[in-house]
Amino acid sequence: MRVTAPGTVSFAMKLFLFGKTRTVTRLTEEAAAAWRACGVGVRLFAYRDTALKKRLEPLLMAPWLGEPYAALAASQVRRDRPDLILGIGPFHWLPLAVFSRLRQLADRPPMVAWIGDRFGPDAAPHANLFDLIAYTDTGLVDLHKQFQFRAEAVYLPLAADPAGGLQNRPETATTRDPRLLFVASRTDHRLDLLRSLSRPVSLYGRDWNNVSALTPHDVHAERVGPDQLGALYRRHLAVLNIRHELNVINGLNQRHFAPPLAGAAVVSDLQSDLCQCFEPGTEVVTYSGAEDLADVQQRLIREPQWARQVAERAQTRVLASHTYEHRLASLATALNLKA
Repeated sequence: MRVTAPGTVSFAMKLFLFGKTRTVTRLTEEAAAAWRACGVGVRLFAYRDTALKKRLEPLLMAPWLGEPYAALAASQVRRDRPDLILGIGPFHWLPLAVFSRLRQLADRPPMVAWIGDRFGPDAAPHANLFDLIAYTDTGLVDLHKQFQFRAEAVYLPLAADPAGGLQNRPETATTRDPRLLFVASRTDHRLDLLRSLSRPVSLYGRDWNNVSALTPHDVHAERVGPDQLGALYRRHLAVLNIRHELNVINGLNQRHFAPPLAGAAVVSDLQSDLCQCFEPGTEVVTYSGAEDLADVQQRLIREPQWARQVAERAQTRVLASHTYEHRLASLATALNLKA
């Protein structure tokens, strides 16, 4: 494998991708599809499939079942001879038995983890198995250094897939809903902020079903699939981001990168990592509290063209700097992988 130009990789690359599938974010499947679309050979080795019940997943972490599963993964790597082994997800999603076995393989390729959730010092047994750990949040890089994990650490934000189902389509409404769209899980911080707003937000998420006193918001207590998510983005002027206080320190989530591809502006709290990916005020709308956010809501009603211009500039930035192909090229550069 080799980097052929900034943000691109050669078609010859082979990737062994390990991750959990069928999650709400569908990060593993989205990344796999995007890399395949740009010519990368991807072997997806998922430990959750459509037939596996959630309550059975912890069994794959147990040694008596994890070891045979690890042997299967190792056998596949020996046959495929990939250029890179990549595990996606929180540390606790990456079974120790599997990655311990892979690390011991003779002539194995580099092993990388792409981590986006908070962790503590107890993550060391996982972290120390990898050659490189890429974090979607600079605050997680700081934790890595604080806990003195042995692997090298780099900052690698999330990304968007230009070939996915979120982009603008001919049927996109010419007149978009000016209400902010928020598709996310419930947390106390998010709930408090939403309760402080007097203008309605279109709110989607399965765990909002038992929340009272959320008037005047339009609440849809349901899980949103990928196709529905793209349609929602294309229907609204702007997508709201509220920090997940339990997982995030400085970082961004997928809602910072995907909505512009559907022509929707992103309205985000002022995360520390935001300036590393977008230009606040030009490519993303920011707020610092409920009063700022209320002003944004009013402006969306008065000036829909303003939101469209922000979305257009953000889309240009995403396509130029924030695709999965860019992320894989960054990993290749960090690992000094060459043909």
